[in-house]
Amino acid sequence: MRIRQFTAPTTSEALRALREALGEDALVLSTRHEPGGVIVTAAVDVADGDHARISPVATDPPPSRGEPDDTGDVRFDLALIRTQLEQLGRRMQRMDRVFLELDGGAGELGPDGRDIVERLVACGYGRQLAHPVARSFERAVAGALPHEDALRASLLEHVAVAPPDGPQVEVFVGPTGGGKTTTIAKLAARLVREGAQPPALIVCDTQRIGAVDELGAYARLLGATLHVGADAGALRAALAACASSARVLIDTAGLSGDAGACAELQTVLAGAGGQVGVTAVVSAAASLRSLQRVWPQLAQLGASRCIVTRFDEGDEPGVACTWLAETGLPLAWLGTGRRVPDDLIAASGDQIVRWLMAA
Repeated sequence: MRIRQFTAPTTSEALRALREALGEDALVLSTRHEPGGVIVTAAVDVADGDHARISPVATDPPPSRGEPDDTGDVRFDLALIRTQLEQLGRRMQRMDRVFLELDGGAGELGPDGRDIVERLVACGYGRQLAHPVARSFERAVAGALPHEDALRASLLEHVAVAPPDGPQVEVFVGPTGGGKTTTIAKLAARLVREGAQPPALIVCDTQRIGAVDELGAYARLLGATLHVGADAGALRAALAACASSARVLIDTAGLSGDAGACAELQTVLAGAGGQVGVTAVVSAAASLRSLQRVWPQLAQLGASRCIVTRFDEGDEPGVACTWLAETGLPLAWLGTGRRVPDDLIAASGDQIVRWLMAA
């Protein structure tokens, strides 16, 4: 790569000289105003060296600030930023295609398989997992399965789906802000709407201000009972009071990466005596790193299935699916908004494909 600088009275003149000397493929690195004029720094690939002969650029004194040309320079600077971003985007696409060919045996894939990999990676799905999905997809298509069915079947080989019906006593754990309380309200409201007995609700989160009041408001609307299990003894007593309930849903304090907080929650849940099923609740808007960081705590608490919330907010739904594939947690529900109980969809291969391919 060769780097060159161009100085001219205005940005437009400097860019014009740059294009004439380096060609349209040159990448603009920076532009700045100096007493001697506008200085634009650009780079061009060595392979394009034939275009790198630089013609001298006139350096007449630049116009003083406040003259009419100044406004043009500002406008041109905005266009320059847009051009830089477009150039960077094109280069990233070329790099991605190169990595696609070099990484994970993509050379073994046909055009349809490579297209699946590119689409999955574009929505945040891990490249190391996208290749096996694409290979499964191509095998399914070769077996005369329609493309949509083939993609659904291949994804389900790597992202498991759990039945939507949870255990009789279900405790919800997950990172702070993941949407546990809203998810519990949605599940409770769905049961009532379907004609079932209102579930009993238990709050173990006594750290977050208003946690009891928030779930209590839903309990009043649904005609459900509400109990507080601040410690192991209180949780044991609450569960005893809910013995006749068909479903018991337990809200907990959010996990924030603090091992001490996880141990404290584990001590509280010990009051249930092993009679609970543990469901992880995570956000589709979370980064893969943050999900990986919280996984040891979720595993320590015994999470056996997962609900992914905020699928409507995450720009890369493939990130959560990558995490599910890595951990092996089956997906039970997708949260797609804040409406109670409407924005909750039972997980299925069709829904996973829809959200991934629409991203």
